[in-house]
Amino acid sequence: MDKEIKSIEDLETWELVPRPKNQKVIGSRWIFKVKRNADGTIERYKARFCAKGYTQKFGIDYNETFAPVVKHTSIRTLLTLAAKEDYEVYQFDVNTAFLYGMIDADIYMEQPDGYVNKKNPDFVCKLKKSLYGTKQAARQWNQRIHDHMIKFGFKQTEADQCVYLRNSGKEKIIIVIYVDDLIVMASSKKSIEEVSKQLKSEFDIKELGELKYCLGIQVTRDRSRKILKINQESMIERVSERFQVSDCKPTYLPADANSKLIKSSEDDQRKAAGRPYRELVGSLMYLMVCTRPDISNSVGEVSRFCENFGIDHWNAALKILKYLKTTKDMSLVFDGSHPDQVVAYADASWASDQDTGRSVTGYVVTVNGSSVSWKSQRQQTVAMSSTEAEYMALFAVVQEVIWMKRFLDQVSPKHTSQEIIVYQDNKSAILLASNPTQHSRTKHINTKFHFVREQVTSGQVKLQYLPTEDMTADILTKAVSGVKLTKHIKSFGLKREDEVLIGCSKSREGVEGDPVHPPAHDQ
Repeated sequence: MDKEIKSIEDLETWELVPRPKNQKVIGSRWIFKVKRNADGTIERYKARFCAKGYTQKFGIDYNETFAPVVKHTSIRTLLTLAAKEDYEVYQFDVNTAFLYGMIDADIYMEQPDGYVNKKNPDFVCKLKKSLYGTKQAARQWNQRIHDHMIKFGFKQTEADQCVYLRNSGKEKIIIVIYVDDLIVMASSKKSIEEVSKQLKSEFDIKELGELKYCLGIQVTRDRSRKILKINQESMIERVSERFQVSDCKPTYLPADANSKLIKSSEDDQRKAAGRPYRELVGSLMYLMVCTRPDISNSVGEVSRFCENFGIDHWNAALKILKYLKTTKDMSLVFDGSHPDQVVAYADASWASDQDTGRSVTGYVVTVNGSSVSWKSQRQQTVAMSSTEAEYMALFAVVQEVIWMKRFLDQVSPKHTSQEIIVYQDNKSAILLASNPTQHSRTKHINTKFHFVREQVTSGQVKLQYLPTEDMTADILTKAVSGVKLTKHIKSFGLKREDEVLIGCSKSREGVEGDPVHPPAHDQ
C-alpha cells in the first residue's frame, strides 16, 4: 500500500482541495491481489488504490471509454513468425500504467483509507491524471502509450491497432500492447535494448527478460529446432482447484459424441441454482481462446445456456474442465521449419442445434503450418441445406483470411504474395462459391454471403476440396470420438510435453476412471 501511494504521489496524480459544494465526490477503495509466477508460486502481494468509477455519470465525468487490446490471433501469428525468423522476444511491464493518462474531466474523489491527510482531513482529491477504476482510465493510458510509440518512429498496423512496427534498414522491431503488458520482438538484442531505453525515458518499466509467461500463457522455446510452444498448465491447475476437480479421474474427451445439450426445465434450473456456472464457462472460454482449440465446440455448447442452465449443463462444463486437467501438459506448437503459407479449413454441422435448428460453423486458419485462429459458433440463421450451411462457414473463414492477409502484409509481406488456400469438404458449396447460380435452392441466400464468390473470382482465395475424414475443422463443429479427436488435434499442432499426442492409446472414454483401452476402430 505504501508503494502504491508513493507511485501516486511521484506521478502527481491528484491534488488536495477543499470539498466542492456543487460537485459530486466519488468514493475510493483498496483492491488486493496475489500475483503468481508461471509455476503457480507467489511472486508478490499487490495493492491497488481505485476510484469507484461506477458512480461516474456519462457526459459529466467521462465521455469515450473504449480502449483496444491486441487480438490473441495477432499474438499467436507473431509468435509463429518469431519461431520462423528466430526473433528475440522479450517482455516488459509498465508499473502503474493508468496513472500516466491525463484526465479529461473534473473528478473529485475521497482520500484513501489509511492515508488521510492529517492537516486537511476534510479535503478531497481532485484528479489530475487517470486513476484505476475511473471510466476513462484505460482509454487515456492507451492514448498516452500510442503517442509514445509514434514519437519514436513506430507505425500502428491497420489490421490490429495494438501492434506497432518499425523498420530501419534490415532491422525490424514489433511491439505488442495488451494494456500494461508489452511484448517486444526484434532481430537482435541491441534493438531490444534500444526499445527498453526509449520506454524508460517516459515510463516506469519493469524488464521481465525473454518471454516466458504472459496473460496466463506459458511460453517455451527450442531455438535450435525453431520450435515455440504455448500452454496454460498453471491456469488449468488453478481453475481445477477452484471448481474442485483436482483429483478427478482421467477424462479423454471434452464432450460425449452421443448426447446433445438442450434447454433445461424450470425444475432442473432450480436444482442447479447457486452453482458458479457462468464463472466456470468464463474460465473455460479464456483457455479456449488462448491455447486450446480442441475444446471450442464443447465450450460453445455450454456457453449457450448461461441464462437457463441445469444439472446436465453443469456436468457438461465440468467434463470439459476434467478433460483439460487430464491433458494439462498439452501445448500448441509453432514449428518454424514449415514453409511460408496461409491455409484455412472450413466446416459446418447442418442443423446440429436441437433447440433452434441452426448449424454450427467451425474454421481454423494456419500460418506456416501452425494454428493461429479458430472459431466454433452457431450460425445466425437456419440453413435450408448442408450446402447452405457450408457456404455460410466459408463466408466466416474468408472474412478471417482476408483480415489475416492485411495483417501479414505489414508484419511479413512475403506471405501475401501467395494465394490463400481454403479447404472445404462440401463440393456443392465450392461450386456455389465459384459460379453465379440463382436456382430455386440458392436464390434466397443473403447477398452478404456471396462475398465469398467475389474473393474467389478476384483470386484472393482459392477453394479446394478436402474429404470429411481429413477435415481439420471437423472437431470445431461437433463432438467426436477419441480416434477422430486424436487425428485432428495433430493437425492443430497440439502436443503433450513428451510430444505424444493425446489419445494415441486411448480411443474411448467409457466410464470415468475405467481403464482406457487401445483403439480397435472408430465407433
